[in-house]
Amino acid sequence: MICYLDDDMDSDRLIGLDAAHSHQFFSPRSVGNRGICDALHFLAATRMGIPILTRNVDDFDALHEFAIGVGGKHAGVIVIHEEADHRKNMRPEHIVRALTRPEATNVALSNQVVVLNYYR
Repeated sequence: MICYLDDDMDSDRLIGLDAAHSHQFFSPRSVGNRGICDALHFLAATRMGIPILTRNVDDFDALHEFAIGVGGKHAGVIVIHEEADHRKNMRPEHIVRALTRPEATNVALSNQVVVLNYYR
């Protein structure tokens, strides 16, 4: 799967695992977008035609609703919910493994918000 990473997902550890699981991640650092606002990250991913991966659920739910509400389109938003018990949060190795599941089952990502936690 090819994904654009939101700033909150931009980690060398996660990026280092992408090739081993046949993924390709575009980090904000690699495209000169580090530290920009969420709307501009969403726009960058949309222009690239790839889904965005984020832990920032509320803001990207709102951006999804806005895009669809004004008749727009996007390539998908993949969100990861944080757990109350931080020991249960998805770590990079869980994330790259889970990303293979929606892709393998042909889950439609376009114009959708997909919760990656469900694919653990």
